[in-house]
Amino acid sequence: MNKLILISLLLLTSACGMTKDFNPLVDLKGSKNGAMAQEDKIMCRAIIKMETNALYAAWYDRELITNCMNGRGHSVLNDFN
Repeated sequence: MNKLILISLLLLTSACGMTKDFNPLVDLKGSKNGAMAQEDKIMCRAIIKMETNALYAAWYDRELITNCMNGRGHSVLNDFN
């Protein structure tokens, strides 16, 4: 039983650390305002952190960041589709 709890905790904490693994590749010329790409990426991460729980954000990090960046007018080349 203790091993099961330990494994579960390890999986949960490792999932929480995955939120910063995905780095969207943005086509700056294909974006409405390429100069704002870095700032928008930081803002998207902050919004995701505030509005979702850690496990959900870790699991859907790629989709959430891509959708946020697309919504801000950026062309993400390495999206989830």
